[in-house]
Amino acid sequence: MNCQPAVDMADIQRAYPLLADGCLRVSQREGEPFFAPALYAEIMAGHWVLFVVKSDQGEPVGVFICRKEINPRSSLGKLFVLLAYTVPGLPAALEAGFAACKRYAAQLECSHVQFASKRIGWARRAQQLGYKPAQQLYEIEVTP
Repeated sequence: MNCQPAVDMADIQRAYPLLADGCLRVSQREGEPFFAPALYAEIMAGHWVLFVVKSDQGEPVGVFICRKEINPRSSLGKLFVLLAYTVPGLPAALEAGFAACKRYAAQLECSHVQFASKRIGWARRAQQLGYKPAQQLYEIEVTP
């Protein structure tokens, strides 16, 4: 498996079906809208970076979307992974994508790589990948 940033519009367009599949899957599993065309526009505008995992035959099998975020309390940034999606049943693709994000974070001089998920199953998989819980997030619905 090989994971590199998308370098041009053609690269992004080739990976778009996986991006759309990933957004749909997250929407269904987490119960919140995750709109692929909006994310595509954000990538095209340079607000997010798209990494594409390719099989040994060069076919896209995963997408990782991330960007550096600066915390005002710290001078160091953290790389936030908004979407990590691979074709189901390819753990090597997931590992390649997260490894590429970690290398990219080091290039950007980030202190950490972060991602969030509502799915409980990610807790065990995240630990297998070397991640640990960083915070608890609480929310309340705002109604007019």
